Amino acid sequence: MDDGGVHKQEQVATDTSRGIVKCMVPKDLRALFWDVNAATFDPAAYPDYTIFRVLEYGDVDAVEWLLLFPEDEIRRVLRLEPAAFPEIRDVLGAGV
Repeated sequence: MDDGGVHKQEQVATDTSRGIVKCMVPKDLRALFWDVNAATFDPAAYPDYTIFRVLEYGDVDAVEWLLLFPEDEIRRVLRLEPAAFPEIRDVLGAGV
């Protein structure tokens, strides 16, 4: 990401009980969340939806932003759909 870390600076607010950073969707990624009000949507409150949406429709920058979620949370969500996102599973390795 060549924006000097703008994504991470612009959306971090607080921690949630699951260790996920409460954050807002950066403006340049809001198109991925066309069916919600992305300006007020809290991705940490809906990790399954957020992770699947970014992996399905996002680009490299979107996936980089997704790393605000702990890796074990991303792995947990990926286990919900065993056939989805084989390229992501290859990166994360065994256990997904």
